[in-house]
Amino acid sequence: MFVPFLVVTVGYFLGSLPAGYFIPKWMRGVDIREMGSHSTGFTNVLRNLGFWYGFLVLLADMGKAWLLIAAVGWGTHSVWLQAMTLGALMLGSKFPVFLHFQGGRGVAMLVGGVIPLLSWLAVIVLAVLWAVIFLATRTVMSLTNLIFALVLMSYLLLSPEPVALKLLGVGAVLFLAASHLENIRRILRREERPLFFKTNHS
Repeated sequence: MFVPFLVVTVGYFLGSLPAGYFIPKWMRGVDIREMGSHSTGFTNVLRNLGFWYGFLVLLADMGKAWLLIAAVGWGTHSVWLQAMTLGALMLGSKFPVFLHFQGGRGVAMLVGGVIPLLSWLAVIVLAVLWAVIFLATRTVMSLTNLIFALVLMSYLLLSPEPVALKLLGVGAVLFLAASHLENIRRILRREERPLFFKTNHS
């Protein structure tokens, strides 16, 4: 019982170290929480600091989720523990204990964390679908994230994946919907901004 608790706790604390805060702080000396949407997510970094900063943040957050979930699977062979740890990563990303519980949306954690849980074919198909959704929604990232989460949930529910992953899919949709409530309101009012970002580092 102690080991699962410890692993999930590690997941939460690792999620509480968002690259979206530390990379801008170390590389540019800015607090991203004072800019744009005040989120530490890669979209806010992308909008305010440019493509390469956003890409680096996305890569770092996805990478740590990927490595942790893969390590949990290798060490415990428990899909349930992997699913719970991924949930803890997303929770830490949204409510980071080290940043006064002001974080991102947990999207990068979800995307990176599901990679070790699915077959490579499923990962490739989902990646292509994400790109199609991204283009179809005219680069409105919040809508892209929400539709992608619904697609992922639908895949997990309809495929012969373990129950733990089906519950993870449902939980991820609910979590991201709650995280994007204000975005959803703006989408319904047709006020949500497309993803325009800086092309320089000045």
